[in-house]
Amino acid sequence: MQLIKKLSAMVKPQIVVRLSPELLEKLNKYAEQTGASKTDVVVGALSHYLGCAEALPLKQKVADLEVRLTTVEELLKPVKPRGIEKSYVSRNPHPENDVDYYRRNRSCN
Repeated sequence: MQLIKKLSAMVKPQIVVRLSPELLEKLNKYAEQTGASKTDVVVGALSHYLGCAEALPLKQKVADLEVRLTTVEELLKPVKPRGIEKSYVSRNPHPENDVDYYRRNRSCN
């Protein structure tokens, strides 16, 4: 008799919910993609909606942390330095005013 009481205390109550075919399809796809059961997805969604995240299933907590970690990793990626697209040093439009121009182009008589 005591064993039956313990087992009945471990069983969670069940509810029946009617979903539109579109919502059921989304639920099925999400559960398949994440590897979570439909029950875990629904319990997780209700927990978030009702503001009691401590009731989230462990798989849902881990999945949420993975998403957050990925976001943080993306934010912390080092920024690739951009190359100088155009040289900031323009060519001298008047090379005759350049001392080096005369050194390079003087005639050696």
